[in-house]
Amino acid sequence: MDTEITDKTSAVAGGIDPRVQNTRGLILYDDQCVVCRRLRSKVNRTLTSKGFVFYSLHEWRETHPETSANEMALALPDGHMLGGAEAFLYLCRRVWWLWPFAVIAGLPGVRVLTRAGYRWFAARRYRFGCHCEGEAGQCNLTKRDN
Repeated sequence: MDTEITDKTSAVAGGIDPRVQNTRGLILYDDQCVVCRRLRSKVNRTLTSKGFVFYSLHEWRETHPETSANEMALALPDGHMLGGAEAFLYLCRRVWWLWPFAVIAGLPGVRVLTRAGYRWFAARRYRFGCHCEGEAGQCNLTKRDN
């Protein structure tokens, strides 16, 4: 096994981030999104047992501002980054009960729909699972800067 760490071409500026080392990947998720936090709680045990670590996308962007805040991302230990639907499908392929979804969603015609569906949801994620904090119990849907 090659133990030398080399700087590979990737979306991670400056090489491999030390937070990714000794993991199978760093799952960068929006910890300010209610739905994202709920999904994390559902799959946390499964994915952490596989060696993945959850990390705040917003904290990650403090040192990696080139990373999009519009979608989840997966920082891999070899320095590569996956974003959005590609990151989601990568994770699904590593969980036996999500693997069939990954196969179907990854089919040529379906993959385009999977990506479009992911982008649609990600752009509207703050509208789902909203806490009613506005006046008279209305949902406070202020646009957040990404």
